[in-house]
Amino acid sequence: MSSAFGKQYKIQSPLQISGCQLWLDGADPNNTGTPPANGTTISTWTDKSGNSRNFSGGVSPSYFRNVLNNNGIVRFSSGNYLVSGSVPLFSSSSSGGSFFFIFQTTSNEGQKFLLTYQNQVSGTYCQTESEIAIDTGNTTGSGNFGIHRGCSYASIAPANTIASSTFYMMGLLLLTTGNSPDNVNIYQNGNSLTVSNDNIGYYSAGSYPSANNSEV
Repeated sequence: MSSAFGKQYKIQSPLQISGCQLWLDGADPNNTGTPPANGTTISTWTDKSGNSRNFSGGVSPSYFRNVLNNNGIVRFSSGNYLVSGSVPLFSSSSSGGSFFFIFQTTSNEGQKFLLTYQNQVSGTYCQTESEIAIDTGNTTGSGNFGIHRGCSYASIAPANTIASSTFYMMGLLLLTTGNSPDNVNIYQNGNSLTVSNDNIGYYSAGSYPSANNSEV
């Protein structure tokens, strides 16, 4: 039983969430039910949602056993990333979405992306990016958490929301209506956080961008 967003849910798997579009399981990155050997390079992180939105290529992270509640994790060191060209975050400019992450960072200083959605066309970076990240934006200090559109425009929870070397479950909801930052809800371990804009903030509902490339 877990409590989140003001309601209680009893779920054993993200597949119990209706419309699950992407599930990257750090404990079972190959979707085999058998943990890889300790230190194994993860060249493909397999999507367990059934939508085949696998992440591969890039610079591979590694797997480590028995790190969080006797479960393994996928560990990204500096420079590690995986890519997918088939993960549309938004079905329309006002569709919104719900995003959930369990993670730890060794340092809450410096921008670190958990999931990005980009149109890799020169000159469009401030109009087409969506980046869920730690210490994002420009002016709010270390350890914030939120969603960034490039060029230091972000909607974020406060500085020091994320401490170094601590595991968190973070939720970010993009609503189908509302202007930034009111269209962004952020939760930490089930508790609602205050969201504000850094610079002009993330996009308002009705302006969510399309893109052609995603990374973790």
